[in-house]
Amino acid sequence: MPTHRLLILILSSLGLSSVALTGCGPIATVEGLVCIDAEEDATSCPAAEDVDLEEAFVYMSCDQEKISSISGEGTVQNISQLGDDMGCCYDAELIETTPGSDCDVGRPFREADAAVLAEVVQRGDWGGCDPGPVIDPARAAAWARSGAAEHASIAAFSKLALELLAHGAPAPLVRAVHAAGLDEIDHAERCFALAGRFGGVAVGPGPLPITQPIFASRPLADIAADAVREGCVGETTGAVLARAAADAAADPQVREALAAIAADEERHAALSWQVVAWAVRASSTREDAAVVREAVRAAFAAPVAAVDVTELAVRAQVEPALLRAAARTSLTDVVRPAARALMAA
Repeated sequence: MPTHRLLILILSSLGLSSVALTGCGPIATVEGLVCIDAEEDATSCPAAEDVDLEEAFVYMSCDQEKISSISGEGTVQNISQLGDDMGCCYDAELIETTPGSDCDVGRPFREADAAVLAEVVQRGDWGGCDPGPVIDPARAAAWARSGAAEHASIAAFSKLALELLAHGAPAPLVRAVHAAGLDEIDHAERCFALAGRFGGVAVGPGPLPITQPIFASRPLADIAADAVREGCVGETTGAVLARAAADAAADPQVREALAAIAADEERHAALSWQVVAWAVRASSTREDAAVVREAVRAAFAAPVAAVDVTELAVRAQVEPALLRAAARTSLTDVVRPAARALMAA
């Protein structure tokens, strides 16, 4: 799904249209570091005035703020946080026209802000396959880790359903969250099946190491803020990355799996925006209305972390640069305008 179609899907799920994109809100200028790609053996960089800003990207950011200007002498450095290549980087003044957020992709299950994953073990009841020759251990390991992440997402959606019920969410929203959890079972099975195919042994998840009580009565503001970070940003970015990887993958089974996951993640992304919109609306008649709205705004405006596309590139056997570009496009072309529309509604 091209990014503009995903944006339309999200806006439609919110009952909004492109008309809601007017009114960008306040503009803040921040300092940052902007880079361009450089040859692996580069020893010097172009003068700042000779850099084409259309080719530049914000270093350590998956939310590409608008670049106002760059200055100083460019320095050659490793930009491995955005891929395994070198770049020329410059001091920059950036225009923050839209809230950003942490760029974890997908919906992790967390305890004390740490992602919880099950250990991958040998078993054949999670997408198992008949043992075959070892084809590619690195790809097998990457698909197994992805399977563990998808497996954890099942728990994340179950927890979200409980939290929504505790705040009186409507039936369609609760139903959609449960349906999303079922999708994650399919995603985990697909990933573990490919791990088995490339590794020559059937694998699946061990017990999910949940060590802390799950409280379903968290404040609505906290639930909404997490939905922004993990859903509006994480799942939206994950959907765009999965679609880009599916379109570029040469292996038919990999392409099929990634396409199926992308289609589901696009729906999950739209669902996350619905959860946030409902939380803001539901709080409008309560004393914590301002608290919920401020939590959502702050979550969109939180500092941005770089998205690591290396493992997905290994799984799909595609160039990391293609996925880095997709991550930036996701934030600029989907999350940015959708966040603006949501906050203006």
